[in-house]
Amino acid sequence: MQGISAVTTFKSTQAQGTLASDIAYRFGEQATTIRSGDIAIMDNDGVFILSVDIAQQLLSGCQNKHREDEMELQRFFKAYHNSELDKLFND
Repeated sequence: MQGISAVTTFKSTQAQGTLASDIAYRFGEQATTIRSGDIAIMDNDGVFILSVDIAQQLLSGCQNKHREDEMELQRFFKAYHNSELDKLFND
């Protein structure tokens, strides 16, 4: 059995710690609780924690935006392939 820490990506052959527990996190004057199931989104600028409830509320709109962006990307590739980028950006 191979375990993965719920707090880090440290891999271990010994499962230790408590899974599915909340983490109270404080940074200066700000405090938040990270709950089991929350989504952690990270980049070079920091970490954003998205709760499951908020993610479910945003899902439909995000999927619609993704479809729109995908259609626009395909439109761009078609114009590029047909050497029509000027036409695309001048419309």
